Amino acid sequence: MICPNCGHANVDGSATCASCGQQLYGAPPAPPAPPAPPVAYAPPPGYAPPSYSQPQVVAAVPIKSHLVMAILATIFCCIPFGIVGIVFASQVNTKLAVGDFAGAQKASQTALTWSWVSIGAGLFVAVAYALLIMLGLMSGLAY
Repeated sequence: MICPNCGHANVDGSATCASCGQQLYGAPPAPPAPPAPPVAYAPPPGYAPPSYSQPQVVAAVPIKSHLVMAILATIFCCIPFGIVGIVFASQVNTKLAVGDFAGAQKASQTALTWSWVSIGAGLFVAVAYALLIMLGLMSGLAY
């Protein structure tokens, strides 16, 4: 087969001219070349890709803040001790957000302690008040 571009005589059935590379008419088209394999990139030794995700830190046991108990103890029992319980109860979630699990546990336990102290002080005052009323009534009956 003769190339129409350069006139070179090619072997019959060739798809392209051996001289100029022109596609020859009447020959079946050449199959497409397979894609080149991807080039593998190897990072240098000791390289670690940066981590952009947030570290997931989960407490093994959920820590209660005891805020509701501290508020109720403040309202119904003893205001000064209840306020201390509220302050410590509000610190629990802040310390958990920072990752200070030991501090959160200690603040939770302190809030619980001060809430019980407030309840105990409120009950003590209520019982003492009731006893004083009874003593007053009993002393009034003696006249």
